[in-house]
Amino acid sequence: SKLNYTISSGLFLYLITRRIDVILAVSLSVLFLGLMILSLRKESDFQLGTKQLFKKNFNLIFYFQALLFGFLHLPNFYLDSRYFYLFPLFIVTYVFMGCIAGYLRVRYTNGLYACILLHMFINTIACIIH
Repeated sequence: SKLNYTISSGLFLYLITRRIDVILAVSLSVLFLGLMILSLRKESDFQLGTKQLFKKNFNLIFYFQALLFGFLHLPNFYLDSRYFYLFPLFIVTYVFMGCIAGYLRVRYTNGLYACILLHMFINTIACIIH
C-alpha cells in the first residue's frame, strides 16, 4: 500500500543517515514522511511506475529482499575470519527467515503485523537462550 511504502522509505532513510547524526536522521526521516504522506492524496507517476516494476519483477524483488535480510543480520554474530566458511550457513538461516516473513507479508492482509510479531518472537527466543 502507499502508506507501507512511505513508512518503509522513511525508515530506510533513517537507517542510512543515523550513522552520520541521529538528530539529522530523525529530522530528515520525519520531513520525508511528511512530504510522502502529502503526496499520497493522488497517485503520482512514480507510484504507478513502482507498482508496475513490482508486478513485473516480483520474484526477483522477493528473493532479493530475503537475501538482503540475511546479509543485514550477519553482524548479529561475532564474525572472525577464521570461520569464514560458516558465513553461508548463517546467511542461509536468515534468508530462509526472510522468505517466510515475505510470504506472510504477501499472503495475508495484515501480513506486515505478522512479520513484526514473528521477528519479535524469534528475537525473544534468542534473548532467552543467550
